[in-house]
Amino acid sequence: MLDFQWLNQEHSGAPVLEISPWHNVRFVGDNVEYFDVMDRESLIEKAQGDPNLAELLDSRKDIPFYGFPYVHHVNQFGDLSQIDKKYNLVFSSHVVEHTLCLVRHLNQVYDLLNDNCYYTLVIPDKRYCFDHYIPPSTLGNVLEDFHLRKGKEYSLKTMIHANLYTTHNDPAKHWRGDHGNIPLYSTPDIRIEDFLGSPEGFDFHNYQFTPSSFEEVVTSLKKYNYINFDVNEIKPTVTNSHEFSAVLKKV
Repeated sequence: MLDFQWLNQEHSGAPVLEISPWHNVRFVGDNVEYFDVMDRESLIEKAQGDPNLAELLDSRKDIPFYGFPYVHHVNQFGDLSQIDKKYNLVFSSHVVEHTLCLVRHLNQVYDLLNDNCYYTLVIPDKRYCFDHYIPPSTLGNVLEDFHLRKGKEYSLKTMIHANLYTTHNDPAKHWRGDHGNIPLYSTPDIRIEDFLGSPEGFDFHNYQFTPSSFEEVVTSLKKYNYINFDVNEIKPTVTNSHEFSAVLKKV
């Protein structure tokens, strides 16, 4: 379990924005606002249609709105630029890897922060999740999205990776060295033509990171003046889990 107690204490009462909390809210209080691609009612409807969440929803059936927070800011494209406020802390969990353009996302978060404040992220470690066989994203991948695709669609590479190179999502098995099989070898009838163009309504991992590769990408983006965040801290992936955390500071 990742510990954000120090952040709660340091920014107690200060404005906080949590991005896409889904059903797993990390920050609560009158000082906290939420951003998502759907409003609360739509998120609940989506959860009710997901058989993997049936047990969770049943355990929360007596909680108003199943514990889903009110969403203060909604944009179906994940565009944060519509928010006209400043925060001392912006937090996201399992969000950054889905963004179509990492540079744009980081700069939008930067614009939401007060000076010398923080963007804290929880990020899946590709070594211990279904992305195990996909190479870590590089500075080149990130800048290609920024300069060529302009963050408008998934690349063919992303969709091939998502459909042919993903494996199981059991982190404990990955830690034991059991990485499973991938569709590239087990499903020979998949056609590459089916991956052309970004399918409507699909949501892929556009980026794959480890703690060290994420730090390298962010540091390089700052070096070449694409962003103005310092890496304040990278916490390593917790044993038998599939996520690590990073704290970026606005400078």
